[in-house]
Amino acid sequence: MMEKSPSYVSMEAKAIDWSGCPLIESVPGLPSGDPVFVGSRLPVSAVVENYQDFLGEGMTPDEAIAETLETYPSTPGGANAIRADLDEDVPHQLRIALAPRHDVTTTPYIGWAGVKNGALLKLIEQD
Repeated sequence: MMEKSPSYVSMEAKAIDWSGCPLIESVPGLPSGDPVFVGSRLPVSAVVENYQDFLGEGMTPDEAIAETLETYPSTPGGANAIRADLDEDVPHQLRIALAPRHDVTTTPYIGWAGVKNGALLKLIEQD
C-alpha cells in the first residue's frame, strides 16, 4: 500500500457544507441528492474524491487538479472551479497547517466571501 502524502486530508473526516459556495447547488429531484456543480449533473463529491485520491498517490495539488480535470473534462469552470470549490471549504486552521508547504488561499481569506457565480469565476481568472 502506498503511503499517503502529508498534504492528504480525508474529506470523510469532515462533512462538507457546500451551501456557502456559489459554484455548487443542490437540485431537488436528482437521483443521488448530492450537491452538483451549478448547471450540471456532476456531483462535487466525485470531483473532490478523485482529487483526494490523486493527492493520496503522492501528486502535488496542481498535478491532482490536472489529473482530476482529465477524468472530468466537463467540469463547469474547469481547473479554476475545482480550486475555488476546494478553497471554499478549507478551515482557517487547516490553511495555516498547510501553508509551510502549500499555497492555500480561501475565498474568505482574500476577501471574496459571498461573491457569487460568474463574478467569482471572473475574479479567479483575473488572479
